[in-house]
Amino acid sequence: ILLLNSVMVAAAVGKGESVGQSGRGSLRLVESSRQIFLSGISLVFTIAFTSFYMQAPGLVGRNGITPAMNVIERPQAKTELAKWVNNPNLLYLSKQFGLSVDEGLDVVCIIGIVLGVLSFASRIMRGSVVYFLMYTLYYSLFQSASRPWLGFQWDLLLLEAGFLAALVAPLNIPLSLSLRAKRHDRIAMFLVKWVLFKLMFMSGIVKLQSRCETWWGLTAMNYHYETQCIPTPLAWFAHKQPSWVSHLSVVGVYLIEIVLPFLFFSPVRSQRKLAGWVQILLMLTIMLTGNYTFFNLLTCVLAVSCFEDRDLPSALQSHDVTLVEENPGKLVVYSRRAFSVFLYTGIAYWTVRLFDLQLTPDYVIKSRITFTQAQFTQFTHVAVILAVVVGCVALLWEVVNAIYGSLVLEKGVGGKVFSLIQTLVFTVIGVVMFSLSVVPIADLTQRDISDVTPQFVTSLYQDTYYYHIANSYGLFRRMTGVDGRPEVVIEGSDSPDGPWAEYHFLYKPGNETQPPPWVAPHQPRLDWQMWFAALSSPEFQPWFDSLLYRLLNGQPEVLALLNQPPDQFRSRPPKHVRAMLYKYAFTTAPSGADWWRRVGKPSVYRKPVAVSSKDMLNHARQHKLDTKPVPRPAENAGFLPKLVHQIRRSVIGVSGEALCWSVVIPIVAMKAGRVFLPKYPLHCFYL
Repeated sequence: ILLLNSVMVAAAVGKGESVGQSGRGSLRLVESSRQIFLSGISLVFTIAFTSFYMQAPGLVGRNGITPAMNVIERPQAKTELAKWVNNPNLLYLSKQFGLSVDEGLDVVCIIGIVLGVLSFASRIMRGSVVYFLMYTLYYSLFQSASRPWLGFQWDLLLLEAGFLAALVAPLNIPLSLSLRAKRHDRIAMFLVKWVLFKLMFMSGIVKLQSRCETWWGLTAMNYHYETQCIPTPLAWFAHKQPSWVSHLSVVGVYLIEIVLPFLFFSPVRSQRKLAGWVQILLMLTIMLTGNYTFFNLLTCVLAVSCFEDRDLPSALQSHDVTLVEENPGKLVVYSRRAFSVFLYTGIAYWTVRLFDLQLTPDYVIKSRITFTQAQFTQFTHVAVILAVVVGCVALLWEVVNAIYGSLVLEKGVGGKVFSLIQTLVFTVIGVVMFSLSVVPIADLTQRDISDVTPQFVTSLYQDTYYYHIANSYGLFRRMTGVDGRPEVVIEGSDSPDGPWAEYHFLYKPGNETQPPPWVAPHQPRLDWQMWFAALSSPEFQPWFDSLLYRLLNGQPEVLALLNQPPDQFRSRPPKHVRAMLYKYAFTTAPSGADWWRRVGKPSVYRKPVAVSSKDMLNHARQHKLDTKPVPRPAENAGFLPKLVHQIRRSVIGVSGEALCWSVVIPIVAMKAGRVFLPKYPLHCFYL
């Protein structure tokens, strides 16, 4: 109620705002924020396409673990247009261009990398067409390899953010230097902010809804650093921090993910800035202790929506945007300060009360949850309603401002009409996208969704669900590895009775002496799936037997995803393989070169199998696993297949993270040239 009342107060008294582009009246510019957001989305797309390109042959290639050629089927429909509406997968066009599915995957990744690099480096390439094409390209990969390699929450988040980027980007075609701020820009940026809110709010709520004992006991961080998929070296040290600090970290997570996201829509600019910076700080902290691919960077990019142009350093301002500082009256200044003091005091008071924070004589802060699960369920119902109401009011505020600016502040009848039409179109788009996002948030109430949202909204959500433009999120719903970190270790031998030699992976824990790596923003997707496999059984991971089959055949595309095979199997594959399940833990103290230690006795995860065993042969037949070498393009093949093959050959032996950094560093250096050299000669590289 206080927040909504403050919005009304701000609407009544908040007359002084920053002005951009002389003669256009009061306009709170988000042009620089918009360009940074678009640049960030381009960078994330570049990383995602590059990372997957390096792994595609071993994961979904013809001789990969789960060949994409076996799962790509054109949907049945009466017309060609209907087929594309049902599933706009660009890989269906491979045959029309004389390409195999593997070559089509490479083309999709290469085009995505090129578009990502160009749109990141050059503002003239940041048009709606470019971002919609990048969304479609990544959607094509998602549809072809989502089971199991591209089904992570950050893949869904990138699809949703990429689709929004097509709405945020200028509607004009690329190769235009026009940077005239539009009245509807803030409506589009509101949608980005709403996605950030949905991501954080849902991730916070589901932690307590899961009834996981570690989240309710504030002990989740006692296990997180050790049991996460791919820790960094700093995770070893973070795991050794005092227990009470870990408990406070969980309290901080609840505060950042459940409470502070509401400040994204605060009428007080300093509160929006604070909420945005806190989210960025959280992501940077996570990056220090865990390799979470491009997720942290993508979330930071979304957090840019919390800032207006006047909130950004001058070095990040777009070169042709002029800002005039606001000059609000004393009543506005005092009301904002009073509201901020009251709000921060209330947050501090309820944090202390709900988590029973107590300072001991030893300067240790004790904490525990004082509310019950029933009380939290009741709170969730209220919080969801409040979130929807606040979102509606914030969207309405942006729409009213945009319409007012179009009718009153634009010059000339033609300018007013054109601006109003654009605003009304984006108002409809904003309402539709907001309504779609309400459905997964309303699902947090754990009631029948038809009782919470209107039927037409639910139907629209179901009809568009397949395109993943409005997704449900819930990061770290439950803490795994409480009784020890499980790890699957694959072993090979020439006899079913041994001796056995271990296969080590490039990044995941296996060799006790191998330190945790720094691999983000590259995502080694096989290593990630091995982490999930250890939490399950091979019966629920059909790809695991495919991996064993490829190792038994010594498939080079798959071996490239692992570390070097055991010495005796470098020139030939083993006759038998098996998988053992170990429990891993960080060493308790520095002990030579060891970072990990194995706890207890291992158990059998997958019994020994041979390439000629009945199980393996049936599995290979069922999943159409081919072992023939990938053919080279014929002499009479077209230019495109030969080019794709040559590019693929040029990156053989290059690691995924090395190629990611090789692509990212040059374009980031060019962008840094704009930041540190304001007189940068090439206008196309301006923000």
